[in-house]
Amino acid sequence: MNASGRANPSSICCDWMIFSFLRWESPDNRSHHFARQLAKYGRVLWINPVQHIGKRRSLSVHVGREKDSITVLDLPGGLPFRQHGFLHTLSSVWWVTILRSFLHTWKKTHNRLVCVIQTPDGWDIAKRMPCDLLVYDAHDDWRMIPPNRKSRIEKIECDAAQAAQLTLASSEVLSAYMKSMGAFPLSIPNACEYEDWQVGEGLEEPIELVNSPHPRFLFFGGIDESFDCQSLQHAVHAIPGTSWFFIGTGSHLASAREILASSNVHFLGEKPYTDLVAYAAHSDVLLLPYTITDRNHGRDTVKLYEYLATGKPVVCNPIAQTRRFPEVLFINDKYTPQGFADACRDALIRCGGEWEAVRKAVASEHTWQKRIDNFLSAVAEHLGKPHADFMP
Repeated sequence: MNASGRANPSSICCDWMIFSFLRWESPDNRSHHFARQLAKYGRVLWINPVQHIGKRRSLSVHVGREKDSITVLDLPGGLPFRQHGFLHTLSSVWWVTILRSFLHTWKKTHNRLVCVIQTPDGWDIAKRMPCDLLVYDAHDDWRMIPPNRKSRIEKIECDAAQAAQLTLASSEVLSAYMKSMGAFPLSIPNACEYEDWQVGEGLEEPIELVNSPHPRFLFFGGIDESFDCQSLQHAVHAIPGTSWFFIGTGSHLASAREILASSNVHFLGEKPYTDLVAYAAHSDVLLLPYTITDRNHGRDTVKLYEYLATGKPVVCNPIAQTRRFPEVLFINDKYTPQGFADACRDALIRCGGEWEAVRKAVASEHTWQKRIDNFLSAVAEHLGKPHADFMP
């Protein structure tokens, strides 16, 4: 114990197992932030998404490592045609056998094992692990993501709602959905690493932005079916003398390039997570151009909190989670292309000064450390131990 009466990190007696919806080397998202925060309170085993043999061309386990506290694991490629239940069951049985064997050597025998499942594809494996606490994290509406079958996802998540000792939900919409399945979810929205997103004057201007006129509008993230190209196209032409930058890739990148083809629109591809703050620092307005769909109403995007932490004005469409912050967001309430352009113009008027301070203050209340503190309190309650045992 330290002078404050709290346990030191070395005294934590939990191992954490995360079944992620992303590979470790993917751009940072909720899973990565969970893993890095939990690594302060024990060892983390990150399981990359399972794949069939056509994609994961190996029948062996691959073990990687980031520092000493996070181990990254690739399971062997499974049988193809996983949509056929029998073949998927055979693969799952094999993966369970392999993972149990690996845990026997990886896990410290005196530690509790907490298993966090962040993808429905990991449920059949995770629920068969010898863990002390099974946690299902409902952070996206998988029913609405192609090519998932709604009936299959609902069956998995109904099982998870009944069997997991602890269920998390990142939004009110997902919380209501998991309640309908019989769970009692704990609200754990997304958040930001607040200090990482401070846009001080010392950040060097990225080369792609040099000589581009202000005002500058920036988006970073996945360019998929949720990307509102029509509203962006209208805004690009309605606000002359501006520069528009899009960082990221996705299933709809080609169509976005075609629709937004203009001399003042620039698609920059993927950038390292640590470089994004420099692009934000040298931009004027940040964009959340998501279309209003059933999936997006349940989405709580990490970008929202990261954007606010920079202090820059943020323009978005009126999905459910953005309506939680009307005092600091410029929301396209009309949900029309003209409404989006109007919100962009309004945002340009409220840059810097007291507006920046207000946005940063809001973001500072939504940090990953605070989210993990809430999560650890629930874990402690379920494991029957004092919350102080998880605190450094």
